[in-house]
Amino acid sequence: MNKFTFSNSILKSIKDYDSVIKATVVDRRVEQMPDGNLRSKFVASRQVTIFDPELQKLLRQNITDVDTELVINASGYFSSTLSEKTKMWYDNQVVTELEVLV
Repeated sequence: MNKFTFSNSILKSIKDYDSVIKATVVDRRVEQMPDGNLRSKFVASRQVTIFDPELQKLLRQNITDVDTELVINASGYFSSTLSEKTKMWYDNQVVTELEVLV
């Protein structure tokens, strides 16, 4: 099975569709420059889907408004879906474990 993991990443653009939550995970890494300063380096931005009712409940408790961004650890698996409308295949990243960090 194809798995993914995000650590200390940002969950944003959270859209609640009642039976499913979709969001964007932005992954950045902090690296130390030769002069000692720290800089944030972009790694990836991915769309994720959350079906699990317990994980949806956790997110709903932490969403304060439409611009909420949460620092999270998340993992899950990849799946593919055929769109009946466009007849195109889409990759999904389905979150199965989620931790909201303070």
